[in-house]
Amino acid sequence: MRRIVLITGANGFLGKNLAEYFHKQGCYIIGSVSSEEKISQLSEWIDEKIVYNINGVLKLENLGKSPDIVIFSAYDTKNPSLSIQHTIQVSKSIAVKYASKQVFISSVSVDTANRSEYGKVKRELEYHFYSIENSLIIRPGLILGHGGLYQNMLNYITNHTIIPLPDGGIYGMAVIPIDILCAEIFNLVKDEKSGIRNLYNSKLISLRDIVLEIAYKLNKKVFIFTIPIRLVELLNPIVNIILKILKLRINFDSIIGYKLYKTMVLPKSDLPG
Repeated sequence: MRRIVLITGANGFLGKNLAEYFHKQGCYIIGSVSSEEKISQLSEWIDEKIVYNINGVLKLENLGKSPDIVIFSAYDTKNPSLSIQHTIQVSKSIAVKYASKQVFISSVSVDTANRSEYGKVKRELEYHFYSIENSLIIRPGLILGHGGLYQNMLNYITNHTIIPLPDGGIYGMAVIPIDILCAEIFNLVKDEKSGIRNLYNSKLISLRDIVLEIAYKLNKKVFIFTIPIRLVELLNPIVNIILKILKLRINFDSIIGYKLYKTMVLPKSDLPG
């Protein structure tokens, strides 16, 4: 039987890659976005395109097919609190009634010590999915690939020589390539797995090393400029202005989240091998 998969935030970096991977495995893909303007951002791998209505709820009558799997990959960077509202609304209005499997994409940095808005949103949504039978919560590390934060860094390094990094980017981070993440999520869903899965490479890599690796591939010499995170916390408005001037697409919330890696004890990775 062909599986019908609804992916929220299907226009995003992870959503697009999940749509492609699941489509190539024979799934019928329903991609959802939050506005009509974003329909054009959906990829060729989407079989059916859906838009949230004004209240952020996917209307059941808008669906051509009923999904048996719902993957929640949407995150509203401009209004994080809406991510909570919309995700729970979709979960209750569609997933509970039709889907046998709900998959929530969280983060390995969901630790309670993470004071970033991103960490808080993921943590609160995890509480919701804990209560749903047979749900699967995926906690990936930093996703590496052509999109997301990694792509932002590559674009910045391509055009700049001086690279500002929080605390010099020295803390080891959990990372996972996008292709491996998509394959693992597919296998977990196919095997009817549930619960929490922490997915990242066992070898940690620092933000500094990622920057230097990108520079090496670009055959470019760069100079790393250290931004003390403590100073960032004290001068939040000023730092945001500086980041905008530098056209660096790393916001204050991301910097605060990165601080977690200084003291965080990571859970054991569930990635095979």
